Amino acid sequence: LNTTVSDFVSLNKPVNLSPLNAEESLQFVQKLFTSTEEKGMISIADKIIIYNVIEQTVLPTDENQGVAITEGIDKLKKDTFENNLIKVLDTMYPTEMYVKGLEN
Repeated sequence: LNTTVSDFVSLNKPVNLSPLNAEESLQFVQKLFTSTEEKGMISIADKIIIYNVIEQTVLPTDENQGVAITEGIDKLKKDTFENNLIKVLDTMYPTEMYVKGLEN
């Protein structure tokens, strides 16, 4: 059983996690970034890697990425606000539908 504690990993730069080779390290990081679990297991070829995320950080970005991220966050906030507002208004003012030409 080999235990390795790594520095922060990123999809943007190559990572070499011992005892994995470069290709296995890349596959592991790709699978890790698609996982939503803090702890878990990832299988690569004939190896099983047990991981535990200890800490996360957001790396500084260049100006273009910063603008795109800010715009994405603003859009998400706006959409969330609008959806919640519609739900609140729907509970306060029930919607009734009328169709012309139909009789009970």
